[in-house]
Amino acid sequence: MHWSHVVGALIAHLVFNRYEPRSFKARLGLLFGIPISNSLRIHGREPLALFTSIGIHIACLVGSIIIYRRNPKHPLSAYPGPFLASVTGLWMAYQASGGKRHILMRTLHQKYGTHVRIGPNMLSIVDVDAVKRLLQDRQVPRSSGYWAIEPDSSPGHLVTCRSISAPNPLKIHAKKRATWRKGFSSAALEDYNISLDARLNQLVEKLRSKAESGSEVNLDEWLKFFMYGFCANIGARWDFMGDLVLGGGFSMMQDCEDKSGLRAILEGLFEAQTPLVYIPWVNNIMPYLAALDDRPANILQFAEKCIIGRSRRPLAVKDLFYFFAKEYEPVNMRPSKAAIVNDAALGIGAGADTTVLSLISLFFLLLSHPNKLRTLQKEIDSLDESESTNLSRLAQLPYLNACIDETLRLFPPLITQLSRTPSNGHGNIIGDHYVPDGTTVYVAPLLLGRDPRYFYPNTTAFWPERWLATERATNPEIIHNTQAFIPFSVGVTACLGKQLAYRELQLTTATLIRNFNMKLVLNEGCTAPPSIDEMLDDKMRDWALLSIVSCTSRFPILYLTGLNREASSFKARLGLLFGIPIVNAFRIHGFDVPTLLSAIGIHIILLIGSIILYRLNPLHPLAAYPGPFLASITNFWMVYQVLGGKRHLVLMKLHEKYGTHVRIGPNMLSIVDVDAIKKLFYDRKVPRSSAYKAMEPDYVPGHLITCRSVSAPDHLKVHAEKRAAWRKGFSSRALEDFHLSFRTRLTQLVKSLKDKSESRSEVDLDEWFKFFIWDFMGDIVLGGGFSMMQDGEDRSGFRAILEDSFQYAQLWLPCLCTDASLCGAQTPLVYMPYLNNIFPYFAAFSDKQKQILQFSEKCIIERSRRPLAIKDLFYFFAKEDEPEHLRPSKADIISDVFLGIGAGSDTTVLTLISLFFLLLSYPDKLQKLREEVDSLDEGESTNFSRLALLPYLNACIDESLRLFPPLLTQLSRTPSNGHGNDIADRYAPDGTTVYVPLLLLSRDPRYFYPHPDAFWPERWLAAERNKNPEIIHNTQAYAPFSVGVTSCLGKQLAYQELQLTTATLIRNFDMKLVPKKGSTGPPGLDEMLAEGMRDWGMLSILTGNLRVTLESRV
Repeated sequence: MHWSHVVGALIAHLVFNRYEPRSFKARLGLLFGIPISNSLRIHGREPLALFTSIGIHIACLVGSIIIYRRNPKHPLSAYPGPFLASVTGLWMAYQASGGKRHILMRTLHQKYGTHVRIGPNMLSIVDVDAVKRLLQDRQVPRSSGYWAIEPDSSPGHLVTCRSISAPNPLKIHAKKRATWRKGFSSAALEDYNISLDARLNQLVEKLRSKAESGSEVNLDEWLKFFMYGFCANIGARWDFMGDLVLGGGFSMMQDCEDKSGLRAILEGLFEAQTPLVYIPWVNNIMPYLAALDDRPANILQFAEKCIIGRSRRPLAVKDLFYFFAKEYEPVNMRPSKAAIVNDAALGIGAGADTTVLSLISLFFLLLSHPNKLRTLQKEIDSLDESESTNLSRLAQLPYLNACIDETLRLFPPLITQLSRTPSNGHGNIIGDHYVPDGTTVYVAPLLLGRDPRYFYPNTTAFWPERWLATERATNPEIIHNTQAFIPFSVGVTACLGKQLAYRELQLTTATLIRNFNMKLVLNEGCTAPPSIDEMLDDKMRDWALLSIVSCTSRFPILYLTGLNREASSFKARLGLLFGIPIVNAFRIHGFDVPTLLSAIGIHIILLIGSIILYRLNPLHPLAAYPGPFLASITNFWMVYQVLGGKRHLVLMKLHEKYGTHVRIGPNMLSIVDVDAIKKLFYDRKVPRSSAYKAMEPDYVPGHLITCRSVSAPDHLKVHAEKRAAWRKGFSSRALEDFHLSFRTRLTQLVKSLKDKSESRSEVDLDEWFKFFIWDFMGDIVLGGGFSMMQDGEDRSGFRAILEDSFQYAQLWLPCLCTDASLCGAQTPLVYMPYLNNIFPYFAAFSDKQKQILQFSEKCIIERSRRPLAIKDLFYFFAKEDEPEHLRPSKADIISDVFLGIGAGSDTTVLTLISLFFLLLSYPDKLQKLREEVDSLDEGESTNFSRLALLPYLNACIDESLRLFPPLLTQLSRTPSNGHGNDIADRYAPDGTTVYVPLLLLSRDPRYFYPHPDAFWPERWLAAERNKNPEIIHNTQAYAPFSVGVTSCLGKQLAYQELQLTTATLIRNFDMKLVPKKGSTGPPGLDEMLAEGMRDWGMLSILTGNLRVTLESRV
């Protein structure tokens, strides 16, 4: 290593530290120009020396930076904080990318105190003195984080233009604020009040119609429709709210959806911006990254379209656009188009989202605290009709405003984002600590508002009484320091729309509480709404603005945005694989085909090498888990294993060799432990893995099962909505209708089998079970249409298509069930399932999926031509009781038809085949069951309620499901709660796909003993367990229908099918297995598992394993 390399690195560090060059070219020169010039001067044009020189230079530069930032003379060395935070801003960028920054900041301050170092040159301070010294001082500019995605040439909008990185920040901000202030004058607000009243009346009408129908309401969605519609109505005068405004403003409440896509654009923008505030040096690289992440550009494009639309409309009144675009000035005095677009984007984002989030939080708190809601109702009901809509009168209501302020204290919209960079030439004393000039200081309103030094008692509770002067006068212990209450910021940067926001909150809250009685609707499995801490930790995200992402209660409350936005574009993947080497080859060698191909080959080889090194290195998150070597490198190892349908046997051998936790892919684990069921399947926040979305493109919501995949859009919300629709199809009333059809089909099966028994011919009972159940599922899903028992065959060919599709899907599932990293970093762009969107390009190789969808579509058409005898499942999941515009799309309905027919029939068929195989293989168990069934009289033997009370019948069914669960090894989840999971004393990082093979779990002697691998129904009898204390019977390891919010809705119907079919056939026939050619008896359980079954996602039993002779008993 030449001495000039070290000197060059030190010079680069000095320039970076002293001058912080913003030019992208200057940064490239410091990073690569210095070592390249050194190499050319010393070694000439030798490529190896050139790359070596660059590597040494960057290593020396990084080392110099780390030494400087960690040395005890650094200006911030006295401040405590995480080690990595003091070294690089990337640490906080990574933490913020998950949306849990507010939780991290709270944890850091609990550990380190009021002043914490969260970056090389960043502090987080929880002290009211920081509000006085930084936020209220008009000379202190905002931090460079506000300039995160603005190019240097941009003037920025009202918020970003005051950043220390912006040109002339204080001067430009003062001018922009003056123009915006005119748009919030008293006269302008009066105009907005008229629009607010009109939109609020529309909201009340919509909610009243919902109340009259008795249906549950997602109030958060309606509040969004209302607020965006209100802003759009102002936007009909502001006219920057979307191209739909050109037709008279938004009509979200009328359409019941956001057709403009504005909300998705906003959520993507905030998510993209948040990590960048900690690495502002990325600012000038953003134009070069636009092809990889277009979210920041989307909002600007949206705003620009609105501006163009506005120019084509006559101006009725002076709108807000009129003021910030300075339309009252001559054309040559107006802002540039870029500046207007930027300000329009600010209005779109800040104008509606902050108020919506405050309304959602307020109603969540009120409905979670009924006593507070009753107090508020009394206050509002004391007003007469005219007073209840008078904004001046509402502003005087003490408890209403106390509830609003308490909500803003607990859930401030700007949750942790406020930051300043003092630069007055002599530093600042903040809370007895010296803060050097140039230090970025964050002040988190969330933590200030929850600090017992400023608000006491009940600091973290919803207690509006703290805002009442009478309460404070009677209780001297109350601490109420409003200097720590800054939901709208303070000083010259305080929100100009604060007065309008309070009016919106006051009038909306009073109107809804006056007009409606509300009650939280708890989701399945919940006994109470989430607490405030649960809401903050699990349901909210810090994307610069507060974002509420999911809730365990339906609400009238809160279904909101999804968590992970992954860049899954096929073109983006092609660009990473081929675009980079092609660009390099053209730049260096021009258009030379051999060189081009060589560049692509070298790039892919190096990429594969990088992937392998990352996945095998001891610091990989799953490095501690044992498993096959090839499985840790590539998912194609599992692809090869499942080709023959023997995945269950492979997993069985792996767990016998490696134990309960096995690494079966680069980012996949298989865990055989009941703790995995508790932690992953009972937790309603844990989504299904991306494997469930394998055969659907990312933009499709999917059917009831696939829509909850972590890869699906809005997976938790969409699944909850679909499950609610499906649940109606399995109500008690619906099941009564289905019972009639089932008895009819069962009678038809008995008659067909009696005909076979009279002819003394052997019967493939498995085939007849398939015909019987498929005919029945056709009845309850589509109101009829199948006639397999009558035909004695499957003339439609659908069963063969379905079985082929499962095999085809299993080939690709292991590739799709993991977030495969291209560079070893968990980023939204490259850490994702990588084949999902390529499937449309594979259509020529397999048309199985297309055949299934075509068949489902054909069934729907035929159903429309038949009279509807009963309300079938189609009626419910297609929402035929709803108006046309509220029904699912055709693609959604077809997808659900496929689910209803496929999943509803195959699982029951397979369980019937398994059950009768076991009973006929164990004659003593069959005889015992026959005696129990024969003890019933004729009427009882067909009574569902009576059959459900037969202990040995149900024991046999449960034992069969334990030994041969329909979902053999397929259940998987991808935890993503922000802090990983401890499963059976082992840590499973977030984003890891975890499989829980039910076949192995229910055969584990830790949970079922003795005879874990034998058919022993007695283990399910309470009398037997009481008599034998050695029996281990842990039903938590028994989940054939899954558990939690993803458990099978048809479980009750499936049990009734199994009970009545089994009892009826045993009562009517003597049966005997026909040994296979060359065998002397039926196959054993292990032989059946190895040779007679296949694992194609669902259990598949090969035809011919239940060939029997029948003799009629009646």
